[in-house]
Amino acid sequence: MEVKSAGGDEYGQISSGCLTLTGRLGVFKLNEGDPSDPETGNGSIVNNKRSVKISWDTTELKQTFPGSGWTDLWRYSEYGSAKQRKPKLDPFDVFYLPVRVMDADPDVLDYERPMLTGLTLLPTGKKNGQFRRTGQFEISNHWIKDSVTPFTNPTNILDPRFYVSKHKNGEYVISII
Repeated sequence: MEVKSAGGDEYGQISSGCLTLTGRLGVFKLNEGDPSDPETGNGSIVNNKRSVKISWDTTELKQTFPGSGWTDLWRYSEYGSAKQRKPKLDPFDVFYLPVRVMDADPDVLDYERPMLTGLTLLPTGKKNGQFRRTGQFEISNHWIKDSVTPFTNPTNILDPRFYVSKHKNGEYVISII
């Protein structure tokens, strides 16, 4: 982890930084308002639309993507191509990194059901496996039955532009700047 402080407080605001981590990277396609299954040339989509709560980090992102709050999406089971051809990213394809938190419900209700939160990410295009954070998502089995498990399954990412290294157990090394 590399961090450059914006001031004198080592726990305060930073002016830049890079975090390298290993985790279960996934990709989903945001719904553009079309009720039918999406058409895509970027991979294999699981034929089951889901809804998650998403919040975007900036006003620009809120204008680019569907608004904050409940958003419909499809999850990719496989993404990209291992061939030399490098397909262009679809503007509604968003990467995510799940972080599981148990017994945490933002409605302050203790149902002792799994709550999943995670980061939404977009590739910078500057280096393999380099992303910028765009927001966060959350989903609870309390809200939607059996909703957490699909987002803990990794996407099989074939294109090496989207990771630094790949582990056999479905985890990827990435950098977030």
